[in-house]
Amino acid sequence: MNYSLEWRTWIVCVLLMLSGLALADDVYWNNAADGNWNDAGNWSTGNVPAAGDNVFIDLAGDYTVTLDVDITVLSLEVGAASGTQTLAAAGRTITLTNGGTVNGNGVLSLSATTVNSAVTLNNNGTIYLLNSNNIAAALSNAGTISAQNAGNQITGPLTTLSNSVIEISITTFANVNLTVANGFTNNGIIRFTNTYSNNNLNSVLTVSSG
Repeated sequence: MNYSLEWRTWIVCVLLMLSGLALADDVYWNNAADGNWNDAGNWSTGNVPAAGDNVFIDLAGDYTVTLDVDITVLSLEVGAASGTQTLAAAGRTITLTNGGTVNGNGVLSLSATTVNSAVTLNNNGTIYLLNSNNIAAALSNAGTISAQNAGNQITGPLTTLSNSVIEISITTFANVNLTVANGFTNNGIIRFTNTYSNNNLNSVLTVSSG
């Protein structure tokens, strides 16, 4: 038996694993004003977050980060201890390898966007589903999810916690619907609202499984 070869092989494997870990960075938004995700100058590392990075939008202040590219990151956290931090995406795909969290002051504003995650997405803040969105992830809601306009769906299992809110909200001249397609465990509040002048519009919550 060639122990020398086995030893060298083991060392190579360890080095490869360590090099993989070294690629993962904690990347922080560092612009206390509105800005684009794909601008490297807005990030603590001086680089746009990559697939192996944990991303934090937790700088205090009131601002919006505009997602101007499709992204794949290891994890995502939105929301600081004060102010309102918004991540806004329109026509984008967000892929989270290890899930994500919207903190109490965080806002995730989605329009025609898909969120993919193999690990639970936790919402303690506010998620706006403005139109034609798909959250393809297990979603745990302790905050507010507000569906506005048509074509919104949650295709992972949805669990709502005590005092959380699912809101189906008419705000413009359009019917509103939200479909929950893979299981719904509700311990919170489901609310239908109409702040628009037309009372002939429909707001619909469809639970097709669970």
